[in-house]
Amino acid sequence: MAGALFALEYLAGLVVGPSHELSTVSEDAVKEIRRPELLLAQGIRRLTKLVLFPVRFLFTAETGRVGTNDEAVDHYLAADAPPSAALVAAAFAWRTAPPEKDGAVLSLLEAGMVPLYLHYIDDQRARLAALGRHDLVEAFGQWRRRLLQ
Repeated sequence: MAGALFALEYLAGLVVGPSHELSTVSEDAVKEIRRPELLLAQGIRRLTKLVLFPVRFLFTAETGRVGTNDEAVDHYLAADAPPSAALVAAAFAWRTAPPEKDGAVLSLLEAGMVPLYLHYIDDQRARLAALGRHDLVEAFGQWRRRLLQ
C-alpha cells in the first residue's frame, strides 16, 4: 500500500487525504511521462528513475519483495512480452553508461513511457480493487486519464 501511495504522490502528483479525498500537488512527472522531450531535458538520472520506478513497483507487487534495479529489471524482462521492454533494458543500461544520442533516447521514450505507465497503473488498479481500496483505484484511474489526455 505504501508503494501505491508513494507512486500517486511522487509520480502522479496526487495526494489521498485522510477522508480519501484527492488533491493535486504537482503535474511535473505526468508532463514528463507524456512529453519525453521534457523528461530528456531533466537529465539521465531523472529519466532512468521515471522509467525504473514502475518496474520496481511491479516487482514488489508480484514478488512481495523490495528488490534492486537489477532484480526488478531481470524479472520484468523475463515476463511474456512486457510493454516497453526495449526502453526498460536501455534505461537500466544508461544508469552505468549514459546514452550518447538524444534522438535514439527520445524515440524509445516516445514509444515506451506511456505504455509502461499504463501497464503499471492497470496492474495496481486490479490489485487495489481486490483489497477493496476503491479510493486508490479511482486515484490510479484519474492518473491514467491524465496520461492519456
